[in-house]
Amino acid sequence: MADTVLITGATGTIGQALVSRFAANGHDIALQFRKNEELADRLIESVRMLGRKAIAIEADFNLQDVDSLCEAVLSTTADQLSAPSVVVLAASAQDVTPWETLNAEQWDHIYANTIRATAAMIRAASIQMRNNDKSNNVIVVLGSIEGIRPNINHAPYATMKAAIHHLVLAAAHELGPDGIRVVGIAPGLVNREGLESDWPTGVASWNKSAAIGRPLTAEEIANAVAFVASPAASGITGVTIPVDGGWSAHPGW
Repeated sequence: MADTVLITGATGTIGQALVSRFAANGHDIALQFRKNEELADRLIESVRMLGRKAIAIEADFNLQDVDSLCEAVLSTTADQLSAPSVVVLAASAQDVTPWETLNAEQWDHIYANTIRATAAMIRAASIQMRNNDKSNNVIVVLGSIEGIRPNINHAPYATMKAAIHHLVLAAAHELGPDGIRVVGIAPGLVNREGLESDWPTGVASWNKSAAIGRPLTAEEIANAVAFVASPAASGITGVTIPVDGGWSAHPGW
């Protein structure tokens, strides 16, 4: 039986690349999405064309009883495929909010859709993984380079991503005795269709600061996630790795 991977935020730019990478690596895929059922269906078909099984689970983590929802997503995955040995948490809000209009309600919104949901999913996944007979149980969390240095108008998002990086540290030591690794990946600017025309000054600034002189591709992020989730990375846990083309190594002068 193939190992199962659960991917949250699977219809996002990085999420789609994650689905393709893990399916190509021979995994069955449970993909969580919040909207865009048509795209989720296309992703399922793409996985099946590679000879692997796939299911889509619609779930909105911005609910009060997020613990029960996370448990239901894990249970559905186990019932329809198998208990996942790899869980990739890529779902996240990314609000852009000017400081002058930032209020407590907006902070609550970004909290609920970032660290609150991530922490609940880590807990639910770890409970199920404790009963796995798999030798490689891994939770990979998508942070952000904004958790290292925030951009203007991104204060709540950057703050919550920094908290997620710290959550990776804490969870790794909580779950290590159970044979579960927890690893973070902090993507840099990821290219998408229309990015340069939508944000020309931002892309130009990024290209100047990044050692490779360009944005990352979603496939490059997915490749890094697939590596840290593999048995080849069995010694890696409790860290968040920037995958940013050298942006965070920029000397600043």
